Amino acid sequence: MEKTPDYIRERILSDPPDDCCAVPCTVPQIGEGYVECATIATVGINPHGARSRRRYSPLGECTVDDAGVAAAYEDKRRYFEKQTYGYFTHLEKILNACGATYGGLYAEAESHLDLAASLDVVQWPTDPLWSKLLGRCFPGAQKRLLDDGVPFFREALRRNTRIGCLLGNGRSVVEQLERAFEVKFRRWREAELGTYLYCGELLGRQFIGWSTFLSNSPMNKAQRANLARRVCELHRNG
Repeated sequence: MEKTPDYIRERILSDPPDDCCAVPCTVPQIGEGYVECATIATVGINPHGARSRRRYSPLGECTVDDAGVAAAYEDKRRYFEKQTYGYFTHLEKILNACGATYGGLYAEAESHLDLAASLDVVQWPTDPLWSKLLGRCFPGAQKRLLDDGVPFFREALRRNTRIGCLLGNGRSVVEQLERAFEVKFRRWREAELGTYLYCGELLGRQFIGWSTFLSNSPMNKAQRANLARRVCELHRNG
């Protein structure tokens, strides 16, 4: 079993900020896939699925020991070897066009594609979901979660230098990245795709995003294929 890097160990053992609606007794999601081998990473705001700390505790409690940390780390690295999920299935098609794959159950038997991984700007799953953490009911919750999560996201990219491109799925993640990192991506509308595209640089990496969230998109099959082709062109052109 691969030794858990110190920065990941510290993150797994961390607690969420107060009053942020993090799902109780969960482990922060440190990224899916073999991040250290990835050349592309897809970026989300925060995870929907919650992994309980009890899963990694020999006593079934909300306290994780060193063995639990190692198990949680390995579990996330092998995520795509164990399951498929609609969110990632849509993104896999974009990755394939760019010459990459999440691997595992997504990869063909003799895949020659580069490996990809998934990262979240906020690592805590929340209840309600991120889009609902607004207004007077949850004052400042999103900001507290971003302030807590951005340093780990930044450190993950600093340490994993093979990642040269980041892909953002949906307007929400693009806007949150612009706010969190004080950047402004170039934006234009692609009429035939029915979506906006975004390009720029984020933490020294190429960034490409699109405004339509693919998991519940009205895009038809041809539009999705054309989006994948267009993202590939932008990726190759740098």
